[in-house]
Amino acid sequence: MDQSQGEGFYVNLPSNASLSVFKNNTSSNYQTDLAQHVDLAGLWEVALTEITYPHTWFNLPEEDARFESRRDNGEKHWQKIRGGYSDDLYELQDELNSYPRELGMDVSFKYCKVKKRFDYAATTNCKMRLLQPLAYMMGMKPFEWF
Repeated sequence: MDQSQGEGFYVNLPSNASLSVFKNNTSSNYQTDLAQHVDLAGLWEVALTEITYPHTWFNLPEEDARFESRRDNGEKHWQKIRGGYSDDLYELQDELNSYPRELGMDVSFKYCKVKKRFDYAATTNCKMRLLQPLAYMMGMKPFEWF
């Protein structure tokens, strides 16, 4: 491809191309062979116009997707919730509110959009604490009883 005329062009650089040549490519660190040679004569401005990446991470790992409850009589219980990726805090609110009822506790969490955190209400005598990153997602301090 001769670019001596100064016309603009786009190059697509997919991370999963050239795997037979570059066997150690990953989505975050890769090399690729272009389909044809690009000859750039003179000065050029370069811009990244688009980036696409696979969503392969969790913001709530399975091992941290749990909370602890403690009743006044000293009885403690760890409750596991669904881990993975959550960007919908109202969905997380529904998930959290389903478990205390299963344990016979009248506890509820409600997301407050203005404060950007969860509020907690309980009519039974119990306390709860959260692990990180769940606590951070909820705007609370990890490992602190509330």
